[in-house]
Amino acid sequence: MTGFVSQNERQAPGPLVNAPGVVLVFIVAFVCVHAMQMLGGEGNQLWMLFNFGLHPLHVTDTGGWATAWLWFPAWTKLVTHAFLHADLTHLVFNSLWFLVFGSIVARRTGTWRFLALFLLTTVAGGLVHVLVYPQSMTPVIGASGAVSGILGASFRFILRGWHTPTDAPLLPLFSRTVLLAALVWSLLNFALGTIGFTPDGFGALIAWEAHMGGFLAGLVLFPLFDRRLRAES
Repeated sequence: MTGFVSQNERQAPGPLVNAPGVVLVFIVAFVCVHAMQMLGGEGNQLWMLFNFGLHPLHVTDTGGWATAWLWFPAWTKLVTHAFLHADLTHLVFNSLWFLVFGSIVARRTGTWRFLALFLLTTVAGGLVHVLVYPQSMTPVIGASGAVSGILGASFRFILRGWHTPTDAPLLPLFSRTVLLAALVWSLLNFALGTIGFTPDGFGALIAWEAHMGGFLAGLVLFPLFDRRLRAES
């Protein structure tokens, strides 16, 4: 007896080059912003870092002295910092992770829900960093908070298997599989963050707290953005 096979199960997953458009648009934006950083000279780099990088004190300063020279409201930095990257290695590393896991999640959520998820995880990562270092003037840049959030979101369904990730039922948040994977990732993130490991080597400052903020937001809140779950409810 032949069982029923859904259309999604019959179709093999598309190649990575067929990534959803929203994912490719984000990556193009990362590249374009980085080109603007690198091609504009040192003065331009410092201006972009000051106005778009996330300086916690710019957000928490109630007296206004730290934000007096900003061209844009300080809260916008909770989003804009994700589009800046320290160097080409940083850009490529984040873009590749975003391409892989962002494609998986975007196929599941659709464009607009993916955009909302990106914003949520980016802001969550930035807020956690600001809460931990409210008086810091060391800027945080990079899409790692959002990438971590997208990774956390994917944990809710890819851990069932990679063959049909866009059709797999959600795993419960407190299932053993999700909790174990989240624990392993969290410990790894903490370890690499504290020793300062990056693709360039050891010793770099890593905003691992922002990674955790984005990751937990994506892991816990992904059902709010899950197109499959909402269609069945």
